[in-house]
Amino acid sequence: MTAQQERKQVIRKFMRENYSDDRLAQLLAHAQEGKLNYFSCCCFVGVHDAKHALRTRKDTDWEGHEVAIFSPCKREASTAYGQLVPLEGEKVIQTSDASDLPRRRILIPMIKAEMKRRSLLREGKELGVLLETVPA
Repeated sequence: MTAQQERKQVIRKFMRENYSDDRLAQLLAHAQEGKLNYFSCCCFVGVHDAKHALRTRKDTDWEGHEVAIFSPCKREASTAYGQLVPLEGEKVIQTSDASDLPRRRILIPMIKAEMKRRSLLREGKELGVLLETVPA
């Protein structure tokens, strides 16, 4: 498995374990609107538990917000998201608007895939319930 595939696995796992369906939809909208920034209180790991309207880097308010470094799970997911677009030959995470666009381009299909996976799971459960109620 490549480093990029490992990063995506970490991101997928974080979405599955931490995002409700509503928050996942909010994350998708935030990313599609071009407002999802790596260095923001409403970054990839911050959106799931934000207690305020989603913000961009420009209007970030860190007060009262759980910063990713306080949780190993959040730190790992934040780092994986940040390194989706690493500088060539360096391990430094870029925090510019120019690096946020390619991150969003990678993340948006991942969010949509997670939403589809959940939808298929729900459909499968509904089908299972229907099959159980059909007389033999």
